[in-house]
Amino acid sequence: MELVLQHRGKTCQYSGIALKDFYMPVVNNIESDFQIEPAIWFKSLIIKTIQIDCDLRNVFWERKSQLGGSSSPGGSVSPRVVFEDDRLEECELFNAVIDLIHKRDKKNCSVDDVSREILRILHLHVLPLVLLKDEDLTCLKDALDDVEHRITYMNNLTIDKDKQLMESEKNLREYRENLLRTENFESYSNVKHCTDKFLMELLDDVNREIRILTDRLITFQSCVDMTRNSVANESKLHLKEWRKKRDEVNSSILKLQCIRESIKNVTTRTKKRKKVKILHNEKHDTYVTLKENLRADKSAMQSMFEGKVKITSVREAIIQACNDLKASGESTGYDVPKCGERLSTDILGNSPKPKKWLTLNERIQNILSDKSTESAQTYTTFCASTVKKIRNFLSQKALIDRKRSENVPFFMEMIDFSLPSQQMEKQKATGNPYENVSTELNAESPEKGFTNMIKEEVMQHIYDQCQSLVQLLSKQKSFNKKANCTTINLNNVWVFYELQLYQHLIEPLSDLFENIYKNEAKEMASFVTSTALKDIGVQEQWLLDDEEDREHHIESVCMRNSSNKCFEKNVAIVALRNGRTLTLSELCESDEELNDFFGSPTVGCDSYLSPDLHQKDFKCTKACGQQAFKYVCNELEHMTRSKSIMGKLKSITKANRMVSECASSLKSKGCELSDDNALSADDMLASTTCALTKVDTKVFEKLYAHVHLVNDFIPPFMMGSLQDWSLTNFFCAFQNISCNLESTRSQN
Repeated sequence: MELVLQHRGKTCQYSGIALKDFYMPVVNNIESDFQIEPAIWFKSLIIKTIQIDCDLRNVFWERKSQLGGSSSPGGSVSPRVVFEDDRLEECELFNAVIDLIHKRDKKNCSVDDVSREILRILHLHVLPLVLLKDEDLTCLKDALDDVEHRITYMNNLTIDKDKQLMESEKNLREYRENLLRTENFESYSNVKHCTDKFLMELLDDVNREIRILTDRLITFQSCVDMTRNSVANESKLHLKEWRKKRDEVNSSILKLQCIRESIKNVTTRTKKRKKVKILHNEKHDTYVTLKENLRADKSAMQSMFEGKVKITSVREAIIQACNDLKASGESTGYDVPKCGERLSTDILGNSPKPKKWLTLNERIQNILSDKSTESAQTYTTFCASTVKKIRNFLSQKALIDRKRSENVPFFMEMIDFSLPSQQMEKQKATGNPYENVSTELNAESPEKGFTNMIKEEVMQHIYDQCQSLVQLLSKQKSFNKKANCTTINLNNVWVFYELQLYQHLIEPLSDLFENIYKNEAKEMASFVTSTALKDIGVQEQWLLDDEEDREHHIESVCMRNSSNKCFEKNVAIVALRNGRTLTLSELCESDEELNDFFGSPTVGCDSYLSPDLHQKDFKCTKACGQQAFKYVCNELEHMTRSKSIMGKLKSITKANRMVSECASSLKSKGCELSDDNALSADDMLASTTCALTKVDTKVFEKLYAHVHLVNDFIPPFMMGSLQDWSLTNFFCAFQNISCNLESTRSQN
């Protein structure tokens, strides 16, 4: 397997990456300085090349050709995406690669260090994310056959080695017994002239023999007791025989004990040992050599057993991947159990990682799990108080709504959740990145005021905690000396800290936003279910061509619109991004920039798919837009279930990319005679709106709330990023539907 690293026009290639003997990850035959789980490395058996582009923040891999033929009609294997720049958690990967390239240019690291760093990067950041598809099944089966052959070879080798080991032990025992018969080791005068090395080897064997004979003595003594107490005459005939065996063993034990005491007197109890002349004996040297050879054979046998266990885990990982491919069509090759972080294919037990192998996420987890640190205490307290605050607010709101629905006079003043001016002044004084975020509240909506207050508290908490974590991580000498990043980026810490934080907050926050936006979402969902696409503002004929077929495929997921409002090119729409009104002209200066962002419109659907899509199932056809946008709906539904803001952003980005692919394909097929097939801002808005109309009603209602949730809690450093553009596109599509809904109301 080869690794290609790219950064600022520089390309570094590394070869010799392999799974040696099918269980030992190596780079140019250089192993890691500690044991690592080999199971995930089964992918190296089918991967030809891995390419990491730090400029585009993309990772691609290319599979080896299948044995006995090519894996594609053209005879070549197309590169596939591991992940693209929508995976912000992998910032540590690109930092590590850039640092490795810099060290290579400066030549301030050895070849061994470079090889071990490559092992670390692949093991932690790349191989676990390689997603296998149905087309890889044949190669996996070939790899499995190779592994099975290796296991068979190791079994035969182990049997032969075991026979040799037993023969060596037998020869050594016979040689030792001969020495004890021919030489008087009970005599101090004889023993004191032997070398210390020989005496220590002999003492070790003598102690072992004494333990073995003691067990035999106990056995024979029990037989003597049973025979003596037996009333049967036949048993008494064997009494002398048992006693004879017992006495022989006891005599041997006494002799060995005398030898042991003599050796101890010479090696440990005699202070004048240095004055005694040491006489080298060839027989003694031979005995020492036999012991060393036997020890080496046992060590080799132990290594063979460990290798057999490791290669078995590799085989199990391949079998698991094959089963997953047959069942679902894709597999990462491992499963993470619910109780703990260990993988299902781990076999090395509690083999701790060295500190230099800990990822930034693991370091942050360690700090937050240490309850003695101030950061961990602040983290725990804030989560508990915020969850309690949201639950209490929802309970209060539910009580008020119930009284209002019952038409019962009920007077209860909602709390004013506006931020005090002192907090705003403090934010500006400390250079907080949220100082420009609007906090103007709607006086008629206490709910919006509460959500703004929660937003400010959460974002301020994350910012303060990340500052504290950066300081703690910087103080760790092991991090600065051995980790791949010499400096700690606040944004990277933000990404991993909020993953921990939202494990506790995402559920109550989702409940809060779904509760607040449920009325608007229901009205919009009802509106699109009863209105034609043309009346929502979708004027593009290539989207309306399959409207007739769409009527036959309607279930709960196909929506209808009734508004006569058209959406003209670059018309201003309300996109309340952080409290201000945007237009599409502000979102992109020209259609050309938007085309560059979304990719070439003339490229077919299968040329730029999200890595989570199965290419052979994703086919955009003009005949059925419902099928074309099916995967978009699935990804949007997944977004509502994601347990972190980053996870939701990933799903939105993937969904936006799918919409671009569908729109590009549908437009190119629907406008074959036109020279202008490029996607404009209106095309993307119309396509996104069309995709939203195909979402299930319940998912639509949740999606509307979750888009607002992500819009409020997106990290500030992601403004203007690919994820932010994708979020803005869906936000604008919802606002487009809302504008047409208001227009329909005004006309009625």
